[in-house]
Amino acid sequence: MIWGGGRGSTESILFRLTMPGFEEEVFYRGALLTALALAFPVRWTVLGTSSTPAFVLNSLLFGMMHGLWINATGLQFFWGPVLFSTISGLIFTWLRERTGSLVLPIYMHNAWNTAYAVL
Repeated sequence: MIWGGGRGSTESILFRLTMPGFEEEVFYRGALLTALALAFPVRWTVLGTSSTPAFVLNSLLFGMMHGLWINATGLQFFWGPVLFSTISGLIFTWLRERTGSLVLPIYMHNAWNTAYAVL
């Protein structure tokens, strides 16, 4: 939809308003960030939040997940989605660390996904 030049259907837009952020944020900023923080307990301050190296690693994994695709020609890697998703992952992770909640990262994630579907 993004690279194909077409607008999203009503069904696609409604999906983007709810599910991607909920599913991905619960996994990436919830379970995975917690596990990585336990694995890398060194603390540092990032724009007013106390975090760990998991902050960056989590965002890189999030970005990589968006840029690796498997299709009929095999494994494909796309830098654009990796770069954009890593940057948005840093923002979502910072929001999670700053607020201690997944609510704002979920809303932001769904808002960005929806913006892609309607623009």
